[in-house]
Amino acid sequence: MTNLEAIRVEVKPYEADALDCEKALSGACKRTGVKIGIADEFDADDNEKTIALAAVLVLYKYLTLSSEKEGEWAQGYHNNLKERIKALCSINDLDVSEFVSSDIITISDGSNRF
Repeated sequence: MTNLEAIRVEVKPYEADALDCEKALSGACKRTGVKIGIADEFDADDNEKTIALAAVLVLYKYLTLSSEKEGEWAQGYHNNLKERIKALCSINDLDVSEFVSSDIITISDGSNRF
């Protein structure tokens, strides 16, 4: 299995193209100080944390709105995606707070007060 395939396995069921994975792996390598290529053979003993970080960087991009409503302002997020990011971070000793905020922010519509 290549590093590209390993990253894609970690982000399933989301589909990540090769460029997303390559960019994420480059960023993960910079952060961890490990030099591996996207086409290199995956080595679980040496590269697990770097691959996990690359997968988190790919998944982080998918933390966009899953729905939006304009009448009474509402936004929806993929909660299961956040849980997957938290799990990957926990298993690989990564700081989850960088990727998933625990703060709850509420936006309310104040137009009825004008």
